Amino acid sequence: MAAVAISLTASAQYIKTEKVGNANGWTDYTADGKAYLVSYTTESLAILNDDLTTYKEISLSPDKTGHLDLINSIWASQHLFNDDDKWEYVTFTQDMETAVVTYHVYNEDGVELGIIPSNTLMTVGDKNYIYETAKKDDGTTEYTLYAIEKANDSALSIRKVNGVNVFPNPVAPGETIRFEMPDGSIAGMEIYDGAGVQKLRRTDVDSDAATVSADKLSHGMNAYRITDKNGQTFTGKIIVK
Repeated sequence: MAAVAISLTASAQYIKTEKVGNANGWTDYTADGKAYLVSYTTESLAILNDDLTTYKEISLSPDKTGHLDLINSIWASQHLFNDDDKWEYVTFTQDMETAVVTYHVYNEDGVELGIIPSNTLMTVGDKNYIYETAKKDDGTTEYTLYAIEKANDSALSIRKVNGVNVFPNPVAPGETIRFEMPDGSIAGMEIYDGAGVQKLRRTDVDSDAATVSADKLSHGMNAYRITDKNGQTFTGKIIVK
C-alpha cells in the first residue's frame, strides 16, 4: 500500500508522519488532554506517542466486537463517554438481511458500555453530541441530536435532544403543564386548540422553562409552538383529559 502523508495534532503541536499500516485516525478525548495517533489490526488497537512508539495496546476480539468504526477520526477515547480512565473504542455490526448497522461502544477490557445511534460526533462548546441525519421528502435534511451524558462509572448514557420536554402529557384539568428546553432558552410560545383557535400566546418567557395551567386550554388535542432565543421553532401536541 502506498504511503500517504497526513498532518496530525498532537501534544498541542503539529507533526507530520507517513501513514503507518492502518494508522489513519487520532483522538483528543483523553485523560491527559493529549492527542494520540491510533493504529489498528483485526487483533489489536494501538495508541501511539508522537514518535510513533506504542503508548498502549488494546486486544480486540472481532468475533465479539464486530468491525472497528470511525467517529470523526476518533478510534479510541478516554473521558468521552464516562469519567473513568479506561480507553473506549467503537465497533459496528450489520444485519445482512436488513442492512441495519448497529454501533457498539466497548472499553479496553472488552466490556460493552452500550449502543450509540450513529457514528457522527459534534462538539458544541463543552458539550458532545452524536447526531443522525435523514433526508425528508421535500429534499431537506433532518438532524436528530443525542447528548452524551457522562456517567461516573463505566457506563454509557445517551439522551435524545427533543428540543422541548412537556409534562405531564396527557394532562388533567387543573394541573400545571411544564415546558422545558434542556439545551436552550424559550423565548415565546403559542398554543392552539383542535379548531386552530389560539388559546395562549406568550412572548416574554426568556427562560429554559415555562408553566401553563391546563384550565387555559381546550379539552382534547391542543397544538403548541415554542420559539427559542435563536428563532428556531419546535412544535408538538398536548392532550387535556
